[in-house]
Amino acid sequence: MKIRSLSELNEFLNNELSWRKKELTAIALVLNSLRDHEQRALLRAAICLLYAHWEGFIRDAATCYITYVDSKRLSYSKLSPNFIALGFRRQIKESGMSNSPLLHVKLVDLFISGLGSRANLSMKNAINTYSNLNFEIFEEILSIVGLDRTVYESQKVLIDERLLKNRNEIAHGRYLEIDEDQYRELYTRIIDIINLFRDELENSAALKAYMR
Repeated sequence: MKIRSLSELNEFLNNELSWRKKELTAIALVLNSLRDHEQRALLRAAICLLYAHWEGFIRDAATCYITYVDSKRLSYSKLSPNFIALGFRRQIKESGMSNSPLLHVKLVDLFISGLGSRANLSMKNAINTYSNLNFEIFEEILSIVGLDRTVYESQKVLIDERLLKNRNEIAHGRYLEIDEDQYRELYTRIIDIINLFRDELENSAALKAYMR
């Protein structure tokens, strides 16, 4: 993935969201034409697909944004703290797992002397949903890309209980009755969160919020 310009970023995010919405909309349109037992089966499948697009878009959009920031070829000293932490994550993790003063000193020295070097925002495992994108993991992703977590706090129950918990029940082979009206409301609210996440990434890029 190569995202070097603001227009490329916006195009990627919009295309990524567009095909996902089309797929979900197709299911919503089919629901009205089905008999009751067919509708119940499709609603269960729809919950799993809605979760898949929730996880997929958040992961891919966040990765795309980090790729865009990395393409700016900025030094660590010019980046916001969240991207400095991302660039030095391996060293921070190694130091935090050790009681060695030597490693701690090396980490501090890295912060002092390494801030002038070009940032290397490694894409490997930069964004990890652990195939279980609950609200806690979503908050971690928000921190990584530098977005305000408080904006999404009211959505915790929606994400953890109504989307993720139901998806897990269905995916693990348990029977779960899904009400059509409840599904449509869940679909609308999850899409609203995804839209907001997309908009905030675009605004952050346009305003250069990734910089100090």
